[in-house]
Amino acid sequence: MRGKTIRRWLGFAVLATACAMGTDVIDPSDLDGGKVLPKDDAGVDPDADMDGGLGRICRDLDDCAAPDLCTNAQACVAHRCVVVGGTAGCDDGVVCTDDSCDANGGRCVHAPVDARCPTGRFCAGARGCVESVNCERDSDCSVLGGDACVGTWSCDVAHLRCAQSAPFDCRDDNPCNSDTCAPENGAAVCAHGPADYSTDLQNCGSCGNACARGAHQTATCAAGACAYACETAFVDRDSSPANGCECSPGAIDDPDLTFEDVNCDGVDGDAMRGVFVSPRGDDANPGTMAMPLRSIAAAVTLATSGSMPRPVYAAVGRYGEALVITAAVNIYGGYDDARAWARTRDGATVIEPGAGGVVVRGVSANMELQLLSIQSAAAMMAGGSAYGIRVLGSSARVFINGCVINAAEGANGAPGMPGAAGEPGGVGGA
Repeated sequence: MRGKTIRRWLGFAVLATACAMGTDVIDPSDLDGGKVLPKDDAGVDPDADMDGGLGRICRDLDDCAAPDLCTNAQACVAHRCVVVGGTAGCDDGVVCTDDSCDANGGRCVHAPVDARCPTGRFCAGARGCVESVNCERDSDCSVLGGDACVGTWSCDVAHLRCAQSAPFDCRDDNPCNSDTCAPENGAAVCAHGPADYSTDLQNCGSCGNACARGAHQTATCAAGACAYACETAFVDRDSSPANGCECSPGAIDDPDLTFEDVNCDGVDGDAMRGVFVSPRGDDANPGTMAMPLRSIAAAVTLATSGSMPRPVYAAVGRYGEALVITAAVNIYGGYDDARAWARTRDGATVIEPGAGGVVVRGVSANMELQLLSIQSAAAMMAGGSAYGIRVLGSSARVFINGCVINAAEGANGAPGMPGAAGEPGGVGGA
């Protein structure tokens, strides 16, 4: 089938695990068949036999191989294999591996599943989902597997990173063929046959009807119909394949102008941490979605009362109040409290602070004002000015994002003082 050949180069990437935050780079010396050897136990020989009646020396359950391991489980206790009985539990805690017990080999196995990793990453055994492996020679990349069909791994000596060659392209000129590749003796062997419309992802139900998956989503074709499943830790809230599995519970969800709810809590932002305010609220309320505050000033006070500032989510409507912010707090507008606090551009969060404008004073950490409409009043005192936003005595940045700011007119200057009498004129001529 026609299409674009994709080449995956991982030369400049940085490692990231699927289960923990942070960055690192894999050293191939740390990989032993996809298993990480703990550095503090480097002196332990996992292949040592029974010693003095005690169990085999081990670093983890993977070292406790036994003919009956799958039905007579063992555990690694104090660096010794101990029989505990029952079915072996082989879970290695890595989300991108399939864990099972090999009854023939009498040991736990952990098969990497690249599909469980985010796009652009692959499963490197106990290291989880990674983007990069250090290398000095091609043999350093052997732990990554690969074959002539999916692409072989070799060392990019210019950058000392493992890189994978392009998958072998078995597509022919018939878009309705099923084109498959199988490695044989190190070579890629192509096979072509009529598409199975009941299961072919590219021809599901009919020729050319491809099951196109969205972000963080896998596609299947069964009985001629496309079906979709979310990757681990992702959820499809709107049941739309077009945008894939768009949210992940537990993800950081800072509001942005795309209004995307990335953590599945029903609001663009963090519903548990946010302080909610609405012109239809009451300052005696606790500031929750169900019981919002009435004034933004009260919301800012509540949001900055703890050790860490909380975000303020302001519903559409008008807030006629002076607003002075003295601690870094993010204020996000555009929420519709009549529609479960969905964000909207159909209405505006309008702050009317008077001629003095919104004042940010003495802030020492970055903060953001987003999707607000600030309408100041005209100055009334002679010689007075009208401001939209004033940032005074602050050492950090104030980000103004998607806001509309209208400062009204300043007042006329005060009347001047009467002028002094002029000098006497000269004597007129005859």
